[in-house]
Amino acid sequence: MAENNADSLILYHGWSSSASRKVRFALAEKQLAYTSRPINVRKNEHHAPAYRKINPNGVVPALVHNGVQLIESSFINEYLDDAFPEHPIRPADPVERHAMRLWCRDVDDKYLPAVLKHNWQSTIHPIAREWSDAELEEKLANIPDPERRNFWYRMARDPFTPEELEEAMAVLRGLIRQMEDALADRPWLTGDSFTLADISVTPYVKRIEELETAQLDPDANPRTADWWQRLTARPGFKAAHIGAYADQADPEYPGPHAAG
Repeated sequence: MAENNADSLILYHGWSSSASRKVRFALAEKQLAYTSRPINVRKNEHHAPAYRKINPNGVVPALVHNGVQLIESSFINEYLDDAFPEHPIRPADPVERHAMRLWCRDVDDKYLPAVLKHNWQSTIHPIAREWSDAELEEKLANIPDPERRNFWYRMARDPFTPEELEEAMAVLRGLIRQMEDALADRPWLTGDSFTLADISVTPYVKRIEELETAQLDPDANPRTADWWQRLTARPGFKAAHIGAYADQADPEYPGPHAAG
C-alpha cells in the first residue's frame, strides 16, 4: 500500500470543473491527504506551458503522485483505489464493478459533453466574446485538442443557441431517468454500497440541481431525490467542496487545504 501524505499527492484542479469535483470527492471519500493546486480556467491557466507539462491535453484535473503524472478523472479515481486500498470506492463484486464502469463511461461520453455546453456558455462566453481576433488566435494556438479549440472559438464568436442548450438539458434529464431506474431496487447506483458510480455522477447531478431544480423534486423523481439527500449528507461530499467556486477571487473559495 502506498504511503499517504499531503506532499505525495498534488491535485491540479478547477473549483467548478465537474471532472475536478469528481476527483476531489474520491480523495475525500478515501480520506487521502493532498496538496491543492487550483487552476483558474477563466484565466486560461490550464493552457499555460507549465501546466501542459503536467497534463499535455491542457485540461483539469491532473494528479501527481510521488512525481508520477496522472490524467483523466475516471482513470485517476481508479488509480487511487489501486494505490490506496483502504476505504475502497469500487465494488468487490465483479458484476457490480462492471456496472460501475458503465456508469463512469456514460458520464464521460454522454453527460460531460452536455454539461460543458451550459458551463461554457455561462462562464466562458462572457469573457471570450470580448477578445480581439488577435487575442483569440493566440489563445487557440495554445489548445492542443481540435474539439476544444472549436469550443473556445464558439464561445468567442458563435455561442450555443437556445436549441443546442435545450438539447443538452434533455440529455441531462436522461441521466435522472437512468438513475431513477437504477435505484428502484438498491440504495446506490450499483448495489448496496456507495461506489465510484455514485461519485462519477455527482457533479452532473449538482449541475442539474443548479440548472433545473425541479428534476430533484421528490414528487418528480423520488428515488434520485432520496439518493441526493443521502449523498450530500456524506462527510466526503462536504470535504470535496462541490460548489460553484469559479476561481480564487470567489468569496466562497475555500483556500488551499489538505483533505483527510
